[in-house]
Amino acid sequence: RFLKAPAIIAKVGYFDDPDPDNALPSLDFVDRAAKIPGVLGTAPRLEFFGILRSAYRSQNVQMRGVDPARESSVSNVPSKVSEGRMIEKISEIVMGIDLAEDLDVRLGQRVVIEASSGAGAQAKGLILVGMIKSDIAFVDQGTVLLHIDDARDLTGVTTATGVALSIARGQED
Repeated sequence: RFLKAPAIIAKVGYFDDPDPDNALPSLDFVDRAAKIPGVLGTAPRLEFFGILRSAYRSQNVQMRGVDPARESSVSNVPSKVSEGRMIEKISEIVMGIDLAEDLDVRLGQRVVIEASSGAGAQAKGLILVGMIKSDIAFVDQGTVLLHIDDARDLTGVTTATGVALSIARGQED
């Protein structure tokens, strides 16, 4: 629940080629999926690679666009925001505490995400509102969460690359 959800619904071929071009064609099924016995929560996600820039440094990282109201139902990451808070609206970003240190960025400061889309290169400035401290190196060094609508603006995708499902351990089938 820190690195991946117990189950993810994605388009066939997405895991072989995790490009936003392989996004889901629709999200009409999400509310129905939430009603399946054993499913404890659902959350759309839009994952993409981009460049994260502070005023001092830049780094290529995988970004995860999330629905802030739903993400905590499928992931433990929001509960590990140790400084600041979880994103609540567009133009906000949360990242691992070690990544923030590497970029030399602090709460309240602006970072810029640069990404490629079908319409060409895109960039967007976001305000750092929270830092994740999980004591898991990969999470603290590589996690970036932004509002799914910001991810959609940056990638040109109108849906999501996947829908995370929370399912009790041993009930994934």
